[in-house]
Amino acid sequence: MDFSLLDRQLLARVFKSKQGLLLKGLKAFLGLSEDEINNSIKKMQGLGFLMITNDRVFVTDAGSGYVITTQFKMNQKKDRSQSEFLQDFRGKQIGINEFYIPQNFKK
Repeated sequence: MDFSLLDRQLLARVFKSKQGLLLKGLKAFLGLSEDEINNSIKKMQGLGFLMITNDRVFVTDAGSGYVITTQFKMNQKKDRSQSEFLQDFRGKQIGINEFYIPQNFKK
């Protein structure tokens, strides 16, 4: 299944709560508009992952099973290569027991 970042954040956040989350709190936590969150909740309800009762959002058994068996990649770290850094910051590598002398050294 292809979920957006909002869908994954919503499912993971509701999964971590034991007593469900209030809709107002969920909207404040994610900091998005009501339309975006409502669309995401309806999508998850259609799949049977979430349910709403008394203004609280709960994860169903199918939703919790999906979260447990699926690894979400929410915070992907970039792999920084040497080419991303400016040329000024790439200098001669200092060897063991070798002194560091800055390029702009003034006495």
